Amino acid sequence: MSPAKYNPFKYLAQNPETMYSVTEIPGIELQFEFFDMKYLSQTKIFNTTVMDPAVFANNTEGTLDVDFNELTTSDAINGSKYVVGGRTYFEATVYGNGT
Repeated sequence: MSPAKYNPFKYLAQNPETMYSVTEIPGIELQFEFFDMKYLSQTKIFNTTVMDPAVFANNTEGTLDVDFNELTTSDAINGSKYVVGGRTYFEATVYGNGT
């Protein structure tokens, strides 16, 4: 009798604490959308695509740069209201495989 033949798993990242393993990176888009409080239909969007296996395995954190200067400059020049009383309104969204 011959030994069974199989294709071994190739993990891109593993988390020993959670025992979660990543075999492929579907890629996700992380988006922060800031709304103009004067006209909620006007938005500024900051996004990034996450392709790091360590982020998917929860071994490290990802980053998304948000330039708040864009919001305050728009308020000063265009009369928008992205930042009102030191506060801003935003929604965070994650788009993944099949969304």
